[in-house]
Amino acid sequence: CISSGLGFRLGPPLAVLAFMGFEWQFLRPLYVGDTIRSRSAMVTKRSLREGGVIVEARDILDQSGEVTQSGRLTLLVAKRPAERP
Repeated sequence: CISSGLGFRLGPPLAVLAFMGFEWQFLRPLYVGDTIRSRSAMVTKRSLREGGVIVEARDILDQSGEVTQSGRLTLLVAKRPAERP
């Protein structure tokens, strides 16, 4: 899905270990020449020993601000390294 690339353009990137779930709806067509952007929000997060599970809601909008695609991603992510003092 194109939103995967758009969603991780801003830092800091997550170390995604696995895509655990993917629910997606195609609401409107996109055409050659359209300008799109991604809007994301974290829905839930659950900590695990070596990382965590994140559920993220994501919309893809066209140049008019219309939502063209919408869905949820469930990701298994690695913990960030501990910061040194």
